[in-house]
Amino acid sequence: MAFYKEQVERMKAQGAAGVPPFETVKAQSPRLQAAAAQTISLDIQKEIKAKVPITLADDYRPAGE
Repeated sequence: MAFYKEQVERMKAQGAAGVPPFETVKAQSPRLQAAAAQTISLDIQKEIKAKVPITLADDYRPAGE
């Protein structure tokens, strides 16, 4: 609820005309949070891959081979 209130204040400050009531948007919240978390996770993975080189031993064999 606090996040919603912050967003309403931000939208009003930007001149938004209509702000949907909390009951209308609360069902979307878990999906939006999951999508945001996925995006952040992918960004972190890309950053790690760019900064940390991965080197495998010449005789490395994945398990099961």
